[in-house]
Amino acid sequence: MANTYLTDLEVKFIFGKGDEIKEVIETFGCFDGSLGDAIDEFIKDKLEILNDDLDEDEWEFNEQVVVDYDDEYSDPADFSDLNSYGGYAGYVEEFGEAYHLRYKDIGELTGRQFQDSYRGCWDSVAKYVENYVDDCMELDETSKRYFHYEKFGCDLMVDQSQYDGNEGTHIFCD
Repeated sequence: MANTYLTDLEVKFIFGKGDEIKEVIETFGCFDGSLGDAIDEFIKDKLEILNDDLDEDEWEFNEQVVVDYDDEYSDPADFSDLNSYGGYAGYVEEFGEAYHLRYKDIGELTGRQFQDSYRGCWDSVAKYVENYVDDCMELDETSKRYFHYEKFGCDLMVDQSQYDGNEGTHIFCD
């Protein structure tokens, strides 16, 4: 996909030693399920560097705070851990706004679940219904003039969901 939907994640780390505090801001790519592991590795490596050649008090990790993320999408604080957020971000990067909208509605879903249920992005539900009829039914031109797309669309959408986004109307089979 050509679009980039999410920016990297900026995290502030706070380390302490006695009364002394050291803040470090680091940027992480947030597009996979190992984001939390990458952050844990960063903390471990930073503590090794800070504590190298110390004979007295050691630096300790106090806390981390996400200071910048793309707030058009989900807040990393809404996830159980940053690996889960990284998984979500990876799917948003792969599938775009449609994944985010579906995720907001039903919660966690795998890439396979998304792909199996996604019916595409359309200008409107009516355009989706018209395309569906053209693909699934062999109507001659005369019959097409009398076919009631709106009424059929109401029946068709009973077991489907629609999400209106910036790119259009995203349709999912439930």
